[in-house]
Amino acid sequence: MDETRDPRPPSAQELRCGAPALQPLAIALRAGPLTCRYEAGDLRDLAVAGVALVQRLYVGVRDHRWATIPAAISATEITVKERSFRIAYTARHRQDEVDVERRMVLAGGDDGTVSCHMEAEVRRDFASNRLGFCVLHPTPAWAGAALTVVHSDGSREAGHFPRAIAHQAPFTAIAALELPLGAAGNAVIAFAGEVFEMEDQRNYCDSSFKTYSTPQARPQPARRRLGERIVQEVTITLPRPCWEAPLPEASTRLTIGATAGPPLPAIGLAMSTDGALALGVAAGALLAALRPAHLRATVSLGGSAADAADAAGAARAADAARAEAQFTAAVAAARTLGCALEVVVLVAKDAVDRLSALAELARRLQAPVRAWLVMPADGSSTGAALSAAARRALAEAVPGARLGGGAHGHVLSLAAQPPAGLAEIAFPLFLNPGVGQKQRHHVTRDFPACYNFHRRQAKSFLVNFRRQRH
Repeated sequence: MDETRDPRPPSAQELRCGAPALQPLAIALRAGPLTCRYEAGDLRDLAVAGVALVQRLYVGVRDHRWATIPAAISATEITVKERSFRIAYTARHRQDEVDVERRMVLAGGDDGTVSCHMEAEVRRDFASNRLGFCVLHPTPAWAGAALTVVHSDGSREAGHFPRAIAHQAPFTAIAALELPLGAAGNAVIAFAGEVFEMEDQRNYCDSSFKTYSTPQARPQPARRRLGERIVQEVTITLPRPCWEAPLPEASTRLTIGATAGPPLPAIGLAMSTDGALALGVAAGALLAALRPAHLRATVSLGGSAADAADAAGAARAADAARAEAQFTAAVAAARTLGCALEVVVLVAKDAVDRLSALAELARRLQAPVRAWLVMPADGSSTGAALSAAARRALAEAVPGARLGGGAHGHVLSLAAQPPAGLAEIAFPLFLNPGVGQKQRHHVTRDFPACYNFHRRQAKSFLVNFRRQRH
């Protein structure tokens, strides 16, 4: 397929959701005073009288690489009454070596009790980092709030959800969580069938705390054997009596105030990393109409092309040609969009000398580069040596272009090893709002978590830089 030709016009569905597939149908449910929604096998937005208890309750199946294996849902039986519900279905997770089938029963009673029962059977041997229930607690409602943790050994711990973003597990060996609902008492979320622990999802720019099964301290990945059965259950109970949640209004009103809030930062686009380099004419025209502030592109420098006499040298030459193609395509796309380039340069340990070739290519193409963001290809943070090499090679390549550093891998790399050198000028934070939310209409709820992450990291770096200079 020629990507430079005009594609068919996007459908209304693609314009709304970004993909031809329809979004899953959501079913509104009540369990006595508790309200929630069923959507594609999950329970979402469990709340009582406006108090958000659980953002999402679902089963996660991950392979040995932490890839999430999607479920094909069948044999669904749904019974919905005014103040109760029962939903049963079969889910099959099958991809590469992973194959597991689970039977689910989700039930809500008129007393406010919600139970989620899973019986899973492994259909072939495979390695897995996670297989079981996950419960997301919304951070806007619970960050800094008190709770009581009932541990697996029966002991009780009074504590608080983290207010600041926590790098380590806030709570481990969890059997139940008791969440206060004011004078009414505590809502209790009980876990059975496995040991659970909690992590702060704001590290990944999701606005939630996740309570999940199988502690991280155990050896990973776990070997799942043919015929193995996994049984787990999550039960939510409310204090009695518990107040009723008001029914939602039949209509929605939108009021536009005199002010539009704080100023927005410069908003740009990023080139696809799936291998498609050319930007089609029609797609380019549509994207240019958005007037992006910049286009971010990634160039991978995988090795030196100085010696192509042997197989290893040929591979390095191929890497160099690939990097040149990536950068050339990025320059063409930026000109189509009428914006500047922000170039993320991922440098392998044996490819530092390739920075000078990239600088020469930028001069030859008169590339509209606004910023070079140079960082190691292995996901670690930019160090002093790489910063110095980048300054030597790229500082004069494009007049006025900034130099920055950071970490292209896990965001926690920035906390473990703060960048040095170039990060004093600029450092990028690679954020993915909705990394744990597959439905696109849930993404916007994670923007506050992205803002909080930015603010925390900026403060941390500022403190480190001041220490370095003094």
